This record gives sequence, C-alpha cells and structure tokens, in this order.
Amino acid sequence: MSIIKAVPLAVAAAELQPPTHWRMDKSGQPRISYHEALCSWFRLPDGRVAQVRACTGAQFSQFVQTCYKDGSRHVRNEIDELLAGNVDSFTRWYILDSLRTAGIHVPLFATENAATERIAV
Repeated sequence: MSIIKAVPLAVAAAELQPPTHWRMDKSGQPRISYHEALCSWFRLPDGRVAQVRACTGAQFSQFVQTCYKDGSRHVRNEIDELLAGNVDSFTRWYILDSLRTAGIHVPLFATENAATERIAV
C-alpha cells in the first residue's frame, strides 16, 4: 500500500503558488526595485520620518497599514499575514512592491529631507 497521494499536476502546481493572485502586473517585473525600496524614506502619521531599511518592524507595519487602509480586504489580509511574521528586508520590498502592483498609493521618498518636506519620488 502506497502512502503517496496521486494529485493531478495542475492541482499540485496551484497549491505551490504563493498567495499573489491579486497582483496585477502583466510584465512580471517588480514595480519597485529591491534597492529603491530599501533606500526609500516614509512619513509616519505622527510626522516622524524613517527609512525602510532601518526602521523598526512596528514602524514599517504602521506605515503599510496607513497605505492600504482603503485597499480590498483580501489585500489587507495577505499583507497582514506577511507583517505578522519576520519583517526582514526581502519581506519589506515584497510588501511595497505588492501594494504598488495592487494599485495602492505608497508614498515613498528618495531622501530624508524629501520625506520631511513631502517631496515624493
């Protein structure tokens, strides 16, 4: 008796796909580069500025949650799942790229001064 379960290839492939079915980018290219995302700055609701690479996980979560507040529930749920885990550099880039791909405005700035003065990139 075999304990290996026979599954059609299409079903198995669908189960291995990451939860990105709401991503709309047809080119398959990221909307923001890894380097650009991590070097970008953002403003927190209280007016403080922080860099994506150097901010705390709590600051990044707060920023992301203000960005997607008007997004679909599905997008919010998937991003919340990512924020609940280890929010390392790759996850930060992936979340920012995913938000942009979903058409959600993500106000990032090239420099700390630009973030302070609200001069978007």
